[in-house]
Amino acid sequence: MSTPSFRHDAWTNTWVAMAPGRFAIGAMRPGGLPPPGDRCPFCPGHEGDTERSTAEIGSPWRARAVLNRFPLTRAESALPIDDAEAKAAEGAHEVIVESRAHDRDLVDMRPDEALDVLVLWRDRMRALESLAGTRAVTLFRNKGRRAGSSQPHPHSQIVALPFVPPHVARRCEVSLGHQRTHGTSLVLHMLARERGDGRRIVEDADGVVSLCPYASPRAWCSRLVLDTDVPRFSATSDALLGVLARRLPDLTARALRASGATDYNVYVADPPVGQDTGFAIEIVPRTGGDAGFELSTGTSVCVVLPEDAAARMRTAGRAS
Repeated sequence: MSTPSFRHDAWTNTWVAMAPGRFAIGAMRPGGLPPPGDRCPFCPGHEGDTERSTAEIGSPWRARAVLNRFPLTRAESALPIDDAEAKAAEGAHEVIVESRAHDRDLVDMRPDEALDVLVLWRDRMRALESLAGTRAVTLFRNKGRRAGSSQPHPHSQIVALPFVPPHVARRCEVSLGHQRTHGTSLVLHMLARERGDGRRIVEDADGVVSLCPYASPRAWCSRLVLDTDVPRFSATSDALLGVLARRLPDLTARALRASGATDYNVYVADPPVGQDTGFAIEIVPRTGGDAGFELSTGTSVCVVLPEDAAARMRTAGRAS
């Protein structure tokens, strides 16, 4: 049985418990897509079933952004907030309908299809960052019930927030501290460490590195990192988006094949608005939920060493 250890996550200045001996305890739990309804609002011909469209690519559309029908935030708060410790949920919440095909997941997409999605991600993040009062924009993708998906048609979500969430603030604080002390980007510093070690790198080519982070917060977690100092996702060039459009479906497929999972989350780990400290894209296969230790301490437990995960992903390849 492997000896448990704690690893320091340089990006958040927190500790992660590595406990590969607990792998069987965190065995896969039932997941999969939620059952389809009688009529999918995201399928072609049903555009009138969604809220207003904010952007589309192609004619007829290949991917489109729409307002979320059940938003976490909205442009105007319907009711005043009298509580001094509360604030109105002002902002914006949009859904990216990623494909016309009801069952075309990210791992199935050709590079040109994935590029449509990434262009909408970037352009809508730019638009939401420019809204008055927006302090952070979060982008995430849920696939499967274990990952929080309530709709089987492939989609992702973007939310503009009037505050900076704790994880985002923590990453920013640590990154700014590193810049003040060392005069360099913390993201590039961590990437240099991973390249120097090599064991956790899945692929390194064309300015984008696929890797399993040293202090992975969950089993089979992987990350896409640019090897140039791009301040935030909305500043990514067309050329780099083209590379990411090849690598994101590939790394997601490798992570799922290596882990045996079907459900997963993807999110952009971006800095707050106005703080350009770099970003990464994270892929997290979902094999189970947090238990009492994680909830009571805020400390993640990873039951697969990232070195082992990366080795499996290097040989896993994409699903055929």
